[in-house]
Order: sequence, then C-alpha cells, then structure tokens
Amino acid sequence: MAAIWRPHVKVWLNPRVQAGTPCVDRTRVPTLVIAGLAKEGEDPEDIADDLELRRDQVHAALDFERQLQSGPITALAS
Repeated sequence: MAAIWRPHVKVWLNPRVQAGTPCVDRTRVPTLVIAGLAKEGEDPEDIADDLELRRDQVHAALDFERQLQSGPITALAS
C-alpha cells in the first residue's frame, strides 16, 4: 500500500481517504471541492464554516490548488 504524502502544508494524500485525492490534512475534504466553491464566488470564511474547517486550512487548500495549476509539486519533509 502507498504511504501518506503531504505535498503542501495542511494537505495530504492518503490512499485510505477519498482514494488518495488531495484533501485538507486529517480530513476527508478534497482541496478541489474548496477550490470549486471559491471559483463560484464563495467567501473563504463561509467555506470554512460550511465545511467545519479553519480559515487557514481553506487558504492552504486554495494555495495548493493554485500551485497545481503552475507546475509539479514535490513532497514536503514530514
């Protein structure tokens, strides 16, 4: 089985959670869902409240998704 990978602060890919989809660390909330809500005009504070996350987690997910658009991401040291 693959290991947990943390490609960004507060983001993990865990093969046992959402089939390894990038999620907010230690949650089942995919970063892509957060980015989609923000793209639709949702305020990050509202996203945090709706998904029971902290604002810093939402901002980390949005930052991760922006980085994905600009090129490959390497693993952080755990």
